[in-house]
Amino acid sequence: MKIFKTKSYSNQGTSPIKGVRIVDLSRIFGVIQATNEVFLPSIGPKIRYNGLTGAELMAASILRDLAGSELSCKNIDPVAILTTVNRKLRSLLPNKEMITHTPAFLPYARFALLFISDNGKAEVIAGGDCQAIAQTTEGKLLWTENQAGPYDLENYRIIGLHMDAQTKKYASENKMAIDDLKRENIEKIREAMWKRFAPELVDRRNRAINSTFAALNGNLRITQRWQRLPLGNLTDIERIICYTGGFVNIAATQNMRTLAHKIISDYDMHGLRSTVQTAQNMFSLNCRMAHITKREVGVMVIEP
Repeated sequence: MKIFKTKSYSNQGTSPIKGVRIVDLSRIFGVIQATNEVFLPSIGPKIRYNGLTGAELMAASILRDLAGSELSCKNIDPVAILTTVNRKLRSLLPNKEMITHTPAFLPYARFALLFISDNGKAEVIAGGDCQAIAQTTEGKLLWTENQAGPYDLENYRIIGLHMDAQTKKYASENKMAIDDLKRENIEKIREAMWKRFAPELVDRRNRAINSTFAALNGNLRITQRWQRLPLGNLTDIERIICYTGGFVNIAATQNMRTLAHKIISDYDMHGLRSTVQTAQNMFSLNCRMAHITKREVGVMVIEP
């Protein structure tokens, strides 16, 4: 069996829970990012099994079932494998009705996965804000879209409004200038913001998961929403980069042609780790009043 050259990088950022997982098997590669149900940071997500949160349990289950499917399949069928992996998630969740009607109260996973069949054909299936970019041997670029881009941008807009309002309120009540706020002050402001934003996020997430964007959560409707990117013969591919949303500026994904060229150029010039760290640092410079300081990120590069 052909051995593929892979490189990967992941960083938890300031997330309290490690949701990103790198998939590096023999014929399945990519990234997944599991997310917990909506929760307040001061309370934290529910602990569900042997000390694991729902997101951690879901991530472990997806990795295990992908590996098991690869071993048991005579030939890689991307749709069949991912449908089976998604269906098995239903056994982890406490209430099957919630999968369809109130998914905001359950964990879910975004993903960008490359499947390589025995005959050398390659295909990417992606969902949520996880994406893939492929470069052919002739220099042509192919990509999946950021399905969750508009949803995430609107979330950030709403968060920004709440953060601004709570910052002014906190500064006034404590007789402080906004520029004098310290890290501990901003954490208190973030907590106040979350108490107001959480109910809105529940409603928005309920309407978006497997409607606006695809996500692994046991809902069989996912097959109608995920993106498929057939790449043809692997011999015609120079490299494939799969990454989570924390790797890029969300707004930049609205012009994928420009972004794809930039990612490939940065990778060629600086390598993987430097390219990822630059992306995270750019976000950190502009998130003093955001809901997090540094986003979690995972990137996998496959070079046939």
